[in-house]
Amino acid sequence: MTLHEAIVQVLCENMHEMTTQEIAEEINQRRLYTKKDSTEVTAFQIHGRTRNYPQLFTRRGSWVGLVEWDSKPKIALSRTFENSSIKTKTSEVILIQDDMTTVSSLENVGFENIGTIQQLFSFGLPSLPQLNCCGLYAISIPKNYNVVFLSPEDSSVKKNIIKPWSVEHLKAKWVDGAEIIYYGLAGYKSFRSLRERLRDLLDHGSGKTTDRGPHKGGEIMWQLQCYEQFSVWIFPTGNAPEPKNGETSLLKKFYEITGKLPFANRKF
Repeated sequence: MTLHEAIVQVLCENMHEMTTQEIAEEINQRRLYTKKDSTEVTAFQIHGRTRNYPQLFTRRGSWVGLVEWDSKPKIALSRTFENSSIKTKTSEVILIQDDMTTVSSLENVGFENIGTIQQLFSFGLPSLPQLNCCGLYAISIPKNYNVVFLSPEDSSVKKNIIKPWSVEHLKAKWVDGAEIIYYGLAGYKSFRSLRERLRDLLDHGSGKTTDRGPHKGGEIMWQLQCYEQFSVWIFPTGNAPEPKNGETSLLKKFYEITGKLPFANRKF
């Protein structure tokens, strides 16, 4: 299979526009195309190859689609936010749910579990159209989790924390009885997909960090032992400012119940 044939296959199977980075990752994970030097396909190569085949591909910034879909490339319905039920669910989080500290509360309002940190490290993010939306996400600990805090020295081994906290500081931040340790968002002031934001989270957690991130928010979760067992939950929403409004409401609910923010959140 040539590279452009692999790109066509990925787009046909997903049936919506994808970024060059998303296409490259899926091709590499599934080994649809192998380079002569055995290195991985990059987003830049997807960019170049799709530019060379305008009869096959539509291009919109970093987004790529197929010409055959129609004159206006199809985008997943969840990304165009035409489904009003998605917007309604955000209101339900704010107005109906009283307890946003537990896994059951996530399930009650429609958050979807996409796997554990270890599963996402190993296999990457799933090919879900919901991940192409702006939205909210949450990190939960397993039931009966025995919390152990990693010291700055111990946590520095994996290089996934830019500014580690002392164990004493971590203990003071811990919220007994809460199963949710972090709420985040994708799409603060402009469009950003859950896929892009969660990729930042996973890159940071696996040690692909710089002094700026890519996901400094919540990074003290990596100072908890067995973080690989934590689960990731998603809740697609409409465009900004809906994700930020939803996150603020979730954090306020959490604070009203516990007197603290979730363990890895630092501000509303």
